[in-house]
This record gives sequence, structure tokens and C-alpha cells, in this order.
Amino acid sequence: MPLALSTRWLGARPAPPERLLEALRALDVRACFVGAGARTPEPDPLDRTLRPAGAKVVGVAAEAFGEVEAGFASRDPEAIGRTVGAARAAAGLGKRLGARHVVLRLGRFELERAKEREGELLATLRRDGPTEAAREQAAAAAAAVDRRLEPVLERVCRLVFELCRAEPEIRFAVVTPAGPFELASRRALGLLFDEVRERNLGYWHDVGAAHLAQQLGLAAPHEWLGDLGARTFGATLQDAAGADLGLPPGAGEVDFRAAHEALPSGVPAVLEVDGRFPLAELKLATSYVRSLGF
Repeated sequence: MPLALSTRWLGARPAPPERLLEALRALDVRACFVGAGARTPEPDPLDRTLRPAGAKVVGVAAEAFGEVEAGFASRDPEAIGRTVGAARAAAGLGKRLGARHVVLRLGRFELERAKEREGELLATLRRDGPTEAAREQAAAAAAAVDRRLEPVLERVCRLVFELCRAEPEIRFAVVTPAGPFELASRRALGLLFDEVRERNLGYWHDVGAAHLAQQLGLAAPHEWLGDLGARTFGATLQDAAGADLGLPPGAGEVDFRAAHEALPSGVPAVLEVDGRFPLAELKLATSYVRSLGF
């Protein structure tokens, strides 16, 4: 299972590609992933730095080209245009760097006060843990999304289909949702893949987000891969504690051994660690996931 480092660790401030290469060498990792929450690198300097060192780029997060909250689920044509534009820009960067994968987040469903309600729910999870009240709130939010799903999903299917047809050499992967208000529930993904049968559309398993869904009582981590394993293109390895994501693997609550056993062999696994953690902790995390077979 090829291991890669997400550029999220470099943070949102400008960082020369040489710093990324230094981190890859320190970790003995030969691949990187252009992640969300990081400054999008210039392709030519990055390519000139990585290629002679035998390092490569395995994928790009469309979010790296702009954060659109509602995303593909938006009712605003301009917001949809920005979301599709970000995905096309990510595909363009991927092709210039030889990367096959673009990871998509479908977006937050436009319910009344969805962003505020999600923030309140995650704050409750941080403060009190996975209480019955928190799980009831999450279930109510997921049910509200599900009741309104099909008309929105019809539009999303069309947009994703057009994207796949426009960029046939890129493998687009929809990532695990990071909250109950996001469109990409297990049911929504099943319907999406039933409708859009393009070979270059698949699923990207985020082990931290799957743990969050379990904490909220929405789905067990293995259920995502049980339904979607055959269409899984890759995985994000980030640990989680309560509602907090981006922790180094081994520092939180995620069962990475079970995740490794459930994932298809041979898919890229991306270390996604927040930039507040030093390189020493990233080294420990890399050793830990390697000890499990990643």
C-alpha cells in the first residue's frame, strides 16, 4: 500500500517545494498529495524538485483550489460553477504533475442554520463525548438531509458525470463526509454510484471522518468499505479524538489496524496531519502506520 504525505502539514503559508522534499526524505516516503488547507503549490517548481529525487504526486484535493461549503449540493449556480472549476483546476494540476486522483467533497446540504447546527453538534461532542443527546441530534440532521436527498442528488449526479466525461484520464474519488449535514451519506454514495457508472469515479476513505461518523452514531467505519470497497481509490490516514481531526496516526482514537484490514490492497494511503505537529511526531506516526502494513 503506497504511502504519501499530504501537503496539509506544510500549512497555508507559502512553503518552498524543497521543504516538502526534506520532509519526504526524513520520513522515507516517496510520494505526496496536494491536500486541502494548504497553499496550492506551483506545478513547475514542485515537479522540478520532486522528479529528480524519485518522488511523485499521487493526487490532489479539489478543496485545495477553494473552499465551497455547499459545493455540488448548492442551489446557487455561481457556487456550483466555483466547485466544478475547483475540480477541473485540481484535475489540471494532477495531469501536469502525473497524479491520477482528484478527491472531491460533495458539500454541505443547504438546510436552515446547517453550518451553525453542525458547529454546535461538534462542540457538544468535544465537550461531552458521544452522548445519547449528541447522537440524537446527528440522527435528526442525517434524516433531514435524507428526506431532501433525491432532487439534489439528481443534479449532483449530472455534474459529476459531466466532470468524469470531461477528464477521462483522472480518477475522481468522493471522500467520506465529515459531518451529518454533508451530502455524501452512505445511502447518497450508493445512489450516486448506481447512477454514475463511469470507471473513473470512486470512493476515497477518510479513516478520521469515518471515526467521527461512528462517534455520532451514523455508521461504523467498516460499513463504508463494506459497501464501497470495490470502488475505493485511496485512503486518508488522520487520527481523531472526539470531533478533532488532523491528529497524527496513533495519537487519537482511530483503530488503524482494523482500517488496514478493511482497505483494498494497493490503494494509496495519505498521511494527513495538521501543521501544528512537529516533524518528530510525523516520524512517529509514519513508523506506526508502517508497522501495521501501510
